Amino acid sequence: MQPLRNEKRGRPSSITRARLLVLLLCGGLVAWLLLPAVRDERSQIARPESTASSLLDGALKLARRSGTLEALDAVLARAREQAARTPADAGTWRVMADAHLERALYRVYLRGLRVGEPFFQELPQDLEQEIDAGLTAVQTARAHGDECGTLYRIEALLLSQKITSVMSALRYNGAISRSLASATERAGDDPDVQQALGLRKLLSPQMFGHDAAAALQHFERAARDGEDERACVYAGMACQLLGQAEAALGWLERAARRNQGNMFARAVLARLRGGEDDPFGRDVTAEELAALPAR
Repeated sequence: MQPLRNEKRGRPSSITRARLLVLLLCGGLVAWLLLPAVRDERSQIARPESTASSLLDGALKLARRSGTLEALDAVLARAREQAARTPADAGTWRVMADAHLERALYRVYLRGLRVGEPFFQELPQDLEQEIDAGLTAVQTARAHGDECGTLYRIEALLLSQKITSVMSALRYNGAISRSLASATERAGDDPDVQQALGLRKLLSPQMFGHDAAAALQHFERAARDGEDERACVYAGMACQLLGQAEAALGWLERAARRNQGNMFARAVLARLRGGEDDPFGRDVTAEELAALPAR
């Protein structure tokens, strides 16, 4: 049966228009109901897509807390084997990227922290290869459909490790800012994203937005909602820069309680207790490590 129409104007009849209106309203209602779910899914902190990559993610967190390169190496080897078996699992590639990031950070975690001063004037070749391997894993995860905030946070921190001068900062600053903006849009409440945002404001030179007070707010959120003791270390540095020595001491005590495996935190805590003027700014020495009490 043909729909009833107004013969003079060729328009749908009132019955057809009513049906059309009902369909439009129903479709709009469904879309309205689905939108919050879509937004929530996009903003959630990433979770690996398989049981295997979930276990791998947990192993990486434990390896990082151990404070040993051997533990990180073992997780990276597992990630490579897992990627070879299930190359389409975006979660595995994301954890692999994170493992490369943690290995790169391990290379400098006993180095002193100074505002606006990169760790190297020229990247060692093996460190540059580590960073590039992490960025390749980021792109592979993204090619398999991963657009989560965690992946953008990892990308931003890997790119940050490439900075060795003002010129390289100018080269990478835009990409880092875009990655952090994407991470914030997707997972702004994630403690790791908050920590990355705080690091950007804490360690950047003045011309790129150094702001210790704003950085401290990010670290406070990260320390409150997460378990990574490094947020407490960075909060302590922000307090030290702001002239809040007692607060800095409290943050480092908190960091050491959270993870006795963080030797930088324990060394800086000893310096703070000793009244050192710049406890965060110099490298941890072998003598300092030897003097630390057993865990």
